Amino acid sequence: MHPDVERIARKTFILAQRHRYAAVVKELEAWPHLLDELGDVLIGWIDIGINSGTLPPVGEPAVLHFSDEDTGQVIGIDQVHPATAWAARLINARLADDEAGFDALWQAAPDMWHELCEYVISLVALCCHADWAGRTPEGR
Repeated sequence: MHPDVERIARKTFILAQRHRYAAVVKELEAWPHLLDELGDVLIGWIDIGINSGTLPPVGEPAVLHFSDEDTGQVIGIDQVHPATAWAARLINARLADDEAGFDALWQAAPDMWHELCEYVISLVALCCHADWAGRTPEGR
C-alpha cells in the first residue's frame, strides 16, 4: 500500500472514531488521489481492524453477524440496511483475500461513496470496540 494511502486511511479512521464524519469526507475530498485510490483507503480501514487483532488475518474469512436492535436476535445480512450489507460483503471479501470479489463489489457500488465509506469505517470501528458500538453512522 502506498504510504499516502496508509496515512489518509489512519487519519480518517481516527476522525471517524471521534464521530467526525464531515471531517472524514473533507479529508477524502481534499485528497488529490481520491478517485484512483479510494478502494485502497477502504482496504486500509479494514487492515486497521486486522492489525488491531479484532478482525482475523487476510485469508481467514470471517462472517460479520448482525442483531436486531429491539430483540437482540441474530438477523441475516439481507435484513440490514443495504449499505451495511454492502460494507459487510466488502470486508468479508478482503478478509477472504478475494481480490476479484472485492473489486466487483467496489465497481458495482452506486455513486454514493460518502455513505458506503461511512458504513465500511463504522463496521470496522465496531469490530475494534469503538465507543459507538451498536450504532450506524446515522446513530441508529
